[in-house]
Parts: sequence; structure tokens; C-alpha cells
Amino acid sequence: MAAITVWLQPTEPKRTSVYRLTSFFSPQHNTSGINSFHPLFIRKRYFRNAHLYMKISLGEKYHRWIYVLSLFAIAFGLSVSKVVISLGTMLLVLNWIWEGDFAAKWRLLQARKSVFVLIAIFVLHLPSMLWTSDPHEGWNDIRIKLPLLIIPIILGMSAPLMRKQFEAILIMFGIGVLIASVRTMLIVKGVIHKEFADIREASDLVPLIRLALFSALTIMFCGRWFMRSEKIGVKIACIVVSAWLFYFMIFMQSLTGLIVLLASTVLIAIIMAALHRKKKILFVMLGAIVLVLSIAGFYVKRAYDDFYALRGNEYPELFVSTVNGQHYWHNMDVPMYENGNRVMVNLAWIELESGWNKRSPIPFWGGRDIKGNLIQTTLPRYMASKGLMRDSVGMESLTPEDIKAVEGGSTNYKDAERNPLEWRAYQVFWELYNYTAGGNPSGSSIAMRLVTSGAALNAIGNHPWIGTGVGSQKNTYDHYYTEHGTRLEEKYQWLHAHNQFLSLAVTLGIPVTLYFIFALWWPASNMRRWRSYLYLAFFIIVVLSFLDDDTLETQQGATFFAFFNCLLLYAMPFVASVTKGKNVSPEDPM
Repeated sequence: MAAITVWLQPTEPKRTSVYRLTSFFSPQHNTSGINSFHPLFIRKRYFRNAHLYMKISLGEKYHRWIYVLSLFAIAFGLSVSKVVISLGTMLLVLNWIWEGDFAAKWRLLQARKSVFVLIAIFVLHLPSMLWTSDPHEGWNDIRIKLPLLIIPIILGMSAPLMRKQFEAILIMFGIGVLIASVRTMLIVKGVIHKEFADIREASDLVPLIRLALFSALTIMFCGRWFMRSEKIGVKIACIVVSAWLFYFMIFMQSLTGLIVLLASTVLIAIIMAALHRKKKILFVMLGAIVLVLSIAGFYVKRAYDDFYALRGNEYPELFVSTVNGQHYWHNMDVPMYENGNRVMVNLAWIELESGWNKRSPIPFWGGRDIKGNLIQTTLPRYMASKGLMRDSVGMESLTPEDIKAVEGGSTNYKDAERNPLEWRAYQVFWELYNYTAGGNPSGSSIAMRLVTSGAALNAIGNHPWIGTGVGSQKNTYDHYYTEHGTRLEEKYQWLHAHNQFLSLAVTLGIPVTLYFIFALWWPASNMRRWRSYLYLAFFIIVVLSFLDDDTLETQQGATFFAFFNCLLLYAMPFVASVTKGKNVSPEDPM
């Protein structure tokens, strides 16, 4: 259904009103549109020689479909392409302007007070442009955060979606996540050729930490569809997709994604059981938590014991020369241990080089394992984990499987025996000890977070009320490193604190950070969304992501937060209706 709107403006000075007549027509019945007006009483003397202003517009149904199509593009693009996200957002804005009817939109906005709270998150960034040390980067940061303004306004001023439309948007998001995960796996396996120094770089469509969060949310969606659908095909599809994404996170060693998935699953189960007074389910979940924590504690304790076997062996026996007469090299200043054995002592570099180059096509000096680490570092660590001397005798003791493990980036022979939790726990202990003992934190995620968090806390202490200004983080951290010194290599000094709350406190100050925490909670409370499984799943996942990453500092992260927050607050079917300024929320099965 299309429409022609005719604006009739009187020519007499005393008659300043503008009259609008809209004729809806179907091309099958009328080709002119203008002639389809029903007779209306219009005093001719007011419209003699009147000017006609014509505007072609679409019917409400068509604008609605463009609106839904825009949401499809954003949901799909989150995991696949920034370009698709941008196109979807631009189409959303253009359609919203073209649709018009701003009076009705304004009335809806006034009824949804929570929209103003969300908009303020973006607006509070603007004043800090007055004191930022890097205006260029500041405006770039403002551009990245535009979804925090655009999406709340448009979705907050639009009617809820139909159920099928809403479900289709969630499915589009899941399809995008599947495509990104499959492509990443094909890159790792070498089916798609792409150079990467670290396995995390294989996720080239979206950073791996973000893809892991998207995977966790998709698994939560699948859990909902599995429970709600009676179709066996849907249940099977949910199981397959969930199993694949869970395996994907394990294979990619995404500890963040796995922790977020586990924590969100447990918390949602407890909250939903408590809300619906399911005592048996609540007790079962609490029992399951105790069991899981006990198993996890066992593996963490085993990793701890493996690493801290070094106690009493911090100063090993040092030898002068090998059986072949080569002198050993010792560096006691490097606090590097594997299974209690010091790595950078009793090293015969010439014998290591000769023995390695005979058994592997990867060169010893300058060659890198599959994880991007230098062989000259990986090999001594692996040999130390087995208690071998780093010389020709030690090289001869390595099996072909050991050589393949080193080429694959393994630094400890027990890695093949450890599950992901135990492996990661050992790495955390290794990184913490290495850093606290004076080692180089570069390349170690935990150690680098400690360095950047220290820089962030220093900046917050110096500028607690208004921060250092939007876009100023790099300059702020550079100043800290220059003033206090750092062991962090220059190529890693661009990193931020990897914590959204710290990042906000650095750039905008503590008061704005406290407001941000309020803005996370109050809109959901105002719209009565705390009983919604979908909103709880999203909320828990995104808040956990804020603790481990500065999510809003990238386009995909900012759009992810704004999009799903507003989709589940304002666009979800059976969303809390607003009547006389009060929210009336029926029992929501979503």
C-alpha cells in the first residue's frame, strides 16, 4: 500500500494553517492516486491558486518490514561483518526518518522513561571532549559509540515485534555466529589459508573474545528453543549447534567464554527456580554447583601442585659442560619454571640447534610454533617440563610425538593429559609467578592485565571526578609507563585495562561509572524484564564481559550491547505495556 500526501497551503495571509490530505491507493485499482480522494468540504476561497506539495511515502506495513530487515542485518553482522552492521544501522535510521509520525513516537518515548537513561550513557561522553588529550581519537571513540545513542532512540520509539519476527532475528544472530565459528576453525585447520601468529588471530571476522561471548549467548538461545519447542527437528538442531559451539570454545581455549557460559547457566537456573518457587530445582542446582566447584577445585589444585613443585628447587645444580664438551649457558635472572624445573639454566644452545634442525623443518633460531612462539623458547620449556637437560642427550630423549607437540606450541609435556581447565589454571600460575618474580609480562594475558589495570588505577586516582577525557586512554597509559617504567614491550603498550568499568572510570571519572552501573540495572527494572529468561541470559553474559573486556570500546561490542539490550527491553513480544505512566507486565514466557 503506497500513499501520496498532498499539502494544501492557503494563499490568503490570514489563513496560515497547512492542511494535509493523504490518499492511500492500490496500483491495481487506481493509477493516479490524486483522483482517489473522496469528496471533502474545502472552502475554495481559501485554496484559490493554492500550492500543492506532494510527498511520496510508503505504507506502514512496508516501513515495518524495512525496520525488521534492518534488525536482521545488525543481528547477522555482529559476528560476520562491520560493514553489514553499518548498513543495517543506516537503513534503520533512514527508515525511521522517512516513516515520520514523530508525535506518536515522542509520546511512546515519554512513556518509556528508561530510554532517556540509556541515551545518557552516550551523552555523558560528549563533555569530556573539552579536556581530552587526544581530540582525534576522542571523536573516533564517539563515532564507535554512536549505537549507544541511535539504537535506544529508534527501538525505544518503535512498537514491539511480532513473535515470528523476533524469533527470526535471534536465528539470524545464531547463523552469523555459526558462520564465524566455522570459518575460524577452517583457518586453524589450514583449509582456508591465512597467516596467524596466535590461534586467537584465526578469528578474523570478529575478535575471539567477542565471538566466544556470542557463542555463549547462542547456546542460551538454543536452550530456550529446546525447552519450548515440541518439534524433534528443532530439539536436534539445538543440541547440535550447542555441542558445536561448546567444542569450538574448548578447542580455541577460550577460558572467558567457558566461564561466562557456565556462570550464566548456573545463575539463570537459580534465579528462574527462585522466581517460580521451584524448590526442588533450586536444591538440585545448588547441589550441582557444589559438585562442579569441587571437580574444578580438584583440577586447579593439581595444576597448582604441578607448578609449585619448584619449591625447594628454585636454585638447581648448575653444570659446566656437556658430554660433548660444549659449555652450558645459565641465566638465573629469568624466573621461568616448568613442573618445578628451572628453564633458563643448563642450556647448550649449539647442541639444541643442531639436534632440533635434524628433526624438524622449522628452524630453531627465528622459527615459530603454531601458536606464534619462538621455537628457541618453546623447546627449552618443553624439555624442562620432562626434567631433561637442554643438550644433545636431552634432544635424543625426545620422541617424534614430543617434536610434534613442540611444533604445535606445547610448552609442557603434561598439556596433552590436562583438560582445558587444568591447562589454563597451570598457565595462570605460570604467568603470575613469572610476573611477580620479575619476568617479562609481554604476551601473557594475565600478566598484561595486571600491568594495564595498574596503569588504569593510577589514572583514576589522579583524575577521579571527570577522568582524562574520551579517547585519551593511550596517552594516559603512555604517560604512566614513561613516568613509572614498565617491563611490557612497546608493541603491547597500546592495550587497555580489559575491564569496561575501569575504562569508563579512566576516561569519564567515577561518578559517570556509577551512573553506568545504575543504567545497567534500572531500565530492566522499569520495564519489568528481570523475570525474562532471555533478558537475564543477555544481562549476565554482557556484565561478565564488562569484567573481562572493555566491550564498548569497539563497534561490534558497543552495537552488541545496545542492540540486544534494547531488543529485549522494547522490541520483545509481550513486552511490558505502558498505561498511564505505569508498567503493566503480564507473566512473560519469553
